[in-house]
Amino acid sequence: MITGKPETNELRRATMGSQTNLSWNRKLAEIVLVAVIYIIIARLGVIISGQLVSVSGLWPSAGIALAALLLRGYYLWPGIFLGAVFGGGILDSASTPLLISSILVSLCFGVGMTLEAMLGTFLIKRFIPDPNPYNRRKDVFVFIIIALLSTITNAFVSVLSLIFTGFAPSSSFLFTLLIWWFGDFVGIILVVPIILIWIGAPWWYRRVQDNPGELLLLLILILVTSAAIFQVFFNFDLGDYPVQFLLLPFLLWAAVRFGQLGVVLFVLSELIFASIGTLNRRGPFMLPSLNSSLLLLQAYIGTISVVGLTLAASITEQLKVQSDLKKLSENLELQVRERTGQVEKGNAKLRAEVQERREAEQALRQLSASLEQRVQERTTELELANKELESFSYSVAHDLRSPLRSIDGFISILKEECFPETDEKSNKYFNRVHAAVMHMGQLIEDLLKLTQVSRKEIEVRDVDLSDLVQRIADELMSEQTDRKVEFKIQEGIIVPGDKQLLGILINNLLDNAWKFTRTRTPAVIEFGSINVDTSKAYFVRDNGIGFDIRYADTIFKPFSRLHSTDEFPGTGIGLATVQRVVQRLGGRIWVEAEVDKGATFYFTFIA
Repeated sequence: MITGKPETNELRRATMGSQTNLSWNRKLAEIVLVAVIYIIIARLGVIISGQLVSVSGLWPSAGIALAALLLRGYYLWPGIFLGAVFGGGILDSASTPLLISSILVSLCFGVGMTLEAMLGTFLIKRFIPDPNPYNRRKDVFVFIIIALLSTITNAFVSVLSLIFTGFAPSSSFLFTLLIWWFGDFVGIILVVPIILIWIGAPWWYRRVQDNPGELLLLLILILVTSAAIFQVFFNFDLGDYPVQFLLLPFLLWAAVRFGQLGVVLFVLSELIFASIGTLNRRGPFMLPSLNSSLLLLQAYIGTISVVGLTLAASITEQLKVQSDLKKLSENLELQVRERTGQVEKGNAKLRAEVQERREAEQALRQLSASLEQRVQERTTELELANKELESFSYSVAHDLRSPLRSIDGFISILKEECFPETDEKSNKYFNRVHAAVMHMGQLIEDLLKLTQVSRKEIEVRDVDLSDLVQRIADELMSEQTDRKVEFKIQEGIIVPGDKQLLGILINNLLDNAWKFTRTRTPAVIEFGSINVDTSKAYFVRDNGIGFDIRYADTIFKPFSRLHSTDEFPGTGIGLATVQRVVQRLGGRIWVEAEVDKGATFYFTFIA
């Protein structure tokens, strides 16, 4: 919001309005200027070509249009449109019967040229980051490709309008399209570099200023040689010799000494003399047909333009690299001198630090040797303690079996001989003692298996896991024939490993699945394998009661249970034994489970 005195606000509004009007007035003036320049250049192109409307081997106005949008912006498109409408020459000779057709063709000329210029500008700004697209070989190639792509739009639209309105025969469509296309292309290749180089790069002026005599001599030689080769001022027979190639040394001279400007001046001179000679049926491009001669001329001009601009870009890149290297060398020398002084000052300090580091390394080596010895001693002690603990556990479990058998035997004798006739309550007590003894016996057996897993030497051989699972499943089915359990066993799983340890592992997992599926009808127990990362994993899956996944780590601890023995009998050693087996085999085990939806135990191992 504008605040302040009323007089001040009015002055500000008036100033802003005048600035806006000035901006629009300037843009309008630029649009009119572009249209006028386009029309003048287009008329000159028609006069030089001697052809109908703008079907010319050179159409400089295409370069004027593209350069204008590149330098000032897209807002100049109305000027290009008007210039193309009134500069093509089609309206000059339009009679009254053909007036409407002439207007339609002229409008198509305007649309085609506007699309060509805007498409070329968009593609150049999109794919060439450098404001001057002639400084690098890569940018030159991209510019040439963009020029070829954008000019085909105008050629196609304009030639089709000529064909449809009867200004050109349909039989000459391809020839007219090529002439138009190459005319716009050559116009862009010649005119755009001149404008962009003249306005945007002052380096060419320094080259000309340093060598004006050389440039004048080069231009005189080019003009004289071109006039002789294309017989502009001379008329003598040169035979069928390719004399146009005599001009290539001048192209190299122009590119090496004067860069893109020299190349553009050379190509422009060649185009003027070659066009005059060819239109007068003289010179090396003279063929039986004038159309064929013009196409050959365009190919020649396009070739020397591309070669010259590429060569000039290569030289410009090389000069820039040399200049950058020189600056970099100077900066490096300065940095080296500064760094040398710093290094000399730091050498004394560095020597002192090196001496301190040597002393510290010596002390560190001594400490490391001492620590290594202590670690070795501690490791030996731990290994010995582990062996003694395993031996003790095995001995305790083994020695407990005999007293348990005695207790069980004496309880049986006591019941049969001393109390042959007991009431129901006494029988219940005897049965509870017997069950406790059996549970203790099973617990001791499981402990022995657990210690055996740690003590056993691993013997690797091929093990048919599918067959092993099937045999254990058959045993479980034979023990409880009243249960309905469906086993799904993947066939052909043969792996290298220790058969006994793998048997313990599979037996415990299947026994676990058997136990926790007893409430399911039918129960389903599945065994198979899957790919996990780059290794193979095996699984035992059931549809039993499952459990809360939060307790996944707890179930592998010895004596850990998630259910009471009244619900599901067991010792709590089975899954601990499974984990010990997997660890012995160099693998890992994990579980996925959900309450009332079963559990899946996955395991891997290394033979």
